[in-house]
Amino acid sequence: MDSIIANSIIGKRLTAIYHTALDGPHIIENGLPHVYYFSIIFELENGSKYVLETDKITPWAGNEKLIKIDEDNWPPIKNAQYLNQKIKDIQFNKYNQCYLLLENDIVLHYTVDWGNGFESAKLEDYLKED
Repeated sequence: MDSIIANSIIGKRLTAIYHTALDGPHIIENGLPHVYYFSIIFELENGSKYVLETDKITPWAGNEKLIKIDEDNWPPIKNAQYLNQKIKDIQFNKYNQCYLLLENDIVLHYTVDWGNGFESAKLEDYLKED
């Protein structure tokens, strides 16, 4: 992880999370769920935006329309207390996938297992799966 980017993010408050337009649905195999592709962008208290990728975080330089994620339109983050939380750390799991660790021990991570995904979990639950 680029230390300049990490220093720009760690200790800052998370004020919003967005996704780009969903590309899909794509049907790869009959009987399996539809596949969608998108990017996850998070915004900090100073207005700067970053792209959360599976293995890195980069500054957002796009000009696409962003759609704000909230608990009503994104079920995998239901009940996750993430807004206005400080980012405690940027860590990597055993698969070298990065995730944001918030001050309340909520993990936010972007996945690319079957299409793209974005999920939250309590740190202890996330580490059990890892």
